[in-house]
Amino acid sequence: ELAGFLAGCRNDLQAPAIVLRPVIGEVLSSLEADQRIAFARMSGSGATCFGLCDFADAIAVERDLRTAHPDWWIASGPLS
Repeated sequence: ELAGFLAGCRNDLQAPAIVLRPVIGEVLSSLEADQRIAFARMSGSGATCFGLCDFADAIAVERDLRTAHPDWWIASGPLS
């Protein structure tokens, strides 16, 4: 339900932030490529990118992203 709501919203700063820091686009591409992630977006002005997934998949997604991108700061947790 949250992913559906957010899909109807936008972040006007995302495109300019990607121009300034292309790694943001890399992060979003990695999140969007993972079939377990229902929705990915940059938060605010670019301090964080996030992906929404079932809580049961979160640890595995985190582990796989850490393996693929050991220099990224990655954390998972519940939305509550």
